[in-house]
Amino acid sequence: MKVNELFRGGLLWCIAILGLYGCSFANDWKTNEIVDDPMTRIEEYYIVGMVFDKETAEPLLGVSVKTGEISVKTDVEGKYKITLDSRGTFDIEFSKDNYITVSTTAELASEVANRSMVTLGIKMSPKNEAMTITSDGGAVTSRENSEESGILLQIPEGALAEGEICSIGITSYDIPQQVSTTIESGDISFATPLAAIAVETNRVSFREPVKMIVKNAVSPDVNFTEASVWGKDNLDNSRAPQGWSRIGTAIAEEGNYFFESNELNFGYIFEINARKHTDAEDISEYNRVNGRSELKIDNTGNSNAVTDVEIQVEAKAGWDFIINPTEALTAAGVGRLDLPNLASTIQRIVEAQEGGFARTYTVTYNYQTNVSGNYIMYYTSRARYREKTYTFDIAQKNGTSIPAFVKVKAYTGMKETYMNESQSQHSGGKI
Repeated sequence: MKVNELFRGGLLWCIAILGLYGCSFANDWKTNEIVDDPMTRIEEYYIVGMVFDKETAEPLLGVSVKTGEISVKTDVEGKYKITLDSRGTFDIEFSKDNYITVSTTAELASEVANRSMVTLGIKMSPKNEAMTITSDGGAVTSRENSEESGILLQIPEGALAEGEICSIGITSYDIPQQVSTTIESGDISFATPLAAIAVETNRVSFREPVKMIVKNAVSPDVNFTEASVWGKDNLDNSRAPQGWSRIGTAIAEEGNYFFESNELNFGYIFEINARKHTDAEDISEYNRVNGRSELKIDNTGNSNAVTDVEIQVEAKAGWDFIINPTEALTAAGVGRLDLPNLASTIQRIVEAQEGGFARTYTVTYNYQTNVSGNYIMYYTSRARYREKTYTFDIAQKNGTSIPAFVKVKAYTGMKETYMNESQSQHSGGKI
């Protein structure tokens, strides 16, 4: 009797224990909810930048930025963002009523990662009104023309026959640079515009030479070692080689550069030679992600998914001086009286190379993802940037040449780290 009671008691105890652990095992092996991850499924690439009014240096609202069938407009901060579904090289056109339309190319190279960006900042120039010229001759000026700077076209008396008239307007503008996610480190020599001029005219040939003048680009005692002049036979204001040809050498005189010819071109570029050293890429700076340096959603041990996770990235863009032209020329020994014109010209050259004005800003990206049961999601974004040193050879009146070194820091893209992976609840490691 006692044996049977003991047997029944032991059996009940075993059933109770098995029931307890059976429930635990059932809960432990509950199926995790697996959900879609749009961050790995959706492919996106970006061309971004900021557009400025060349005269006021203020951000320009409502500029149409177009590539192929895609067209966006700049916002109140002058920013734009083109979202693409593939890599490649894209023709970009910038246009706005009463401004010079300009174009260039942007490349997202074949090896770049998903959600890569390339930055392209520009200045846009308001068109100048045309002036009527008679046989008495006259002067046509750019909008920013003053005693101190600007572009001046002089038409002498007799350039037109008695009774003839023509209409001429000139506008100084910046030629946007071609940009790419592929940037080579090291040293290069390159030609860069000292000034770019768009001409609207109904007359291209004259009886007497007309003179195009870039006013106070240098000073009477110091200038650049040489300035070439290129002419364009159509109204396309890009840097594409079609239509451009070298038409001569600019003459430096009393701080001005000028070029004379009986033929008036639709475009002019006064161009100098410079050198540039580009440092290796640095990714030591973090972009802000949801207001901090990283975002982590740890769903370990939870079989239910976390859905509609918002990721907001504030990516750094733009550029700024480390050593500005005034500092560079002072260090090179350029005198105080020669400094202002030369520093202003070099600043405009570097601005044209780097895009827009010396200003850094952020571009906002908004993503959404889901985190499956027993998964961990981790996201960071780092700013890609490089430091560049521009070298300008300054010719002095005594025949010697001195180098001036201008240095900038330019943000060129972003590098993200994204993981959304399963974790083993039992082992504590990845599976």
